[in-house]
Amino acid sequence: MVRGSKREAKRKGCDQRIVIRWAEVISASMFTNFLHDFTNFRYKLLMPNPNAEKGHALEQSVKIIQESILESDPKLKGVEFSIETNKIVVKEGVRHEIDVLVKTLPGSRYESINIFECKNWKTPVGKNEVVILADKVNALEATRGWLVARSITRDAEARLKQDGRLKFIRCTDDFVGPFDGVSVMHSIRDVLPIDVRMKQRGVPAKDHPDRLDWKKCSLKVNGKSIVFLEFIKAQIDRAFASDTKERAIHYQHEGTHWSERAEMISFEVGEFLVDGSDTEYLVVVVRSFVTIRGRKILSKFELTEHGRVFRFEPLEDSSGKSIEINLVQRF
Repeated sequence: MVRGSKREAKRKGCDQRIVIRWAEVISASMFTNFLHDFTNFRYKLLMPNPNAEKGHALEQSVKIIQESILESDPKLKGVEFSIETNKIVVKEGVRHEIDVLVKTLPGSRYESINIFECKNWKTPVGKNEVVILADKVNALEATRGWLVARSITRDAEARLKQDGRLKFIRCTDDFVGPFDGVSVMHSIRDVLPIDVRMKQRGVPAKDHPDRLDWKKCSLKVNGKSIVFLEFIKAQIDRAFASDTKERAIHYQHEGTHWSERAEMISFEVGEFLVDGSDTEYLVVVVRSFVTIRGRKILSKFELTEHGRVFRFEPLEDSSGKSIEINLVQRF
């Protein structure tokens, strides 16, 4: 018999973060089986559930298409709405999980509720799922309940016909779309500190013009005071636009690319005053790293008489924030 305790662990110098209290170890084979079962259990916890991911993909597609319909339908212009996924609603002590919950005019006496039950199954959806959907419609007093699936059984179809509030939307991902095999190219610029050089009027030119600490300078353009940052930002935007246009073919390739542009800007007499000094010209040097990444299609779905949605891998902006890319085709 082997017993363990925190006191013994401490006395023996063991790591106390994980303490296993053994009641009895009959044989080495039992211990080996325990480790095998524990490892399999941990593996199942860590690995993503493919069925859950498929269901989530369909739910998101339904949500995106419904948002598009509500935002673009002229009859619904200006109508407030809300859309939630995986919503838990408790009615009279009973929990109901709603895949997609759509409300128009939420909170008002004219509120309308639509429930979408999404089943991304390879096999036909049966009658029991229709019964569950009907139960949810009754509990939430919904206007409509929509069953979204690839196919349904005859019993399920017959049960749908018994309740005028229940409808079937056929979905599929087996179709040829205009974005099949297409990658969305995304670019991020990491800009280095801007280098600005100034040549004063009437002062002999130098091989290397003086560097201007433009963040601390005052500026007047045609007698009007301007924040130097606004002027510099306009030059940077112009430089980036030119760089993107001129190197468009180069930026079609994934990877990190170096970019450097020097823009010389000349001024008339008295046009551009920096700290009161007349400026003949400025040289603005813009350096940056341009990172190009391609984003492929994650999922695509077609909902009969509703539309198609193509979901791409998310992007990340310069701050690391995730940005979704969804393309919707309305029917």
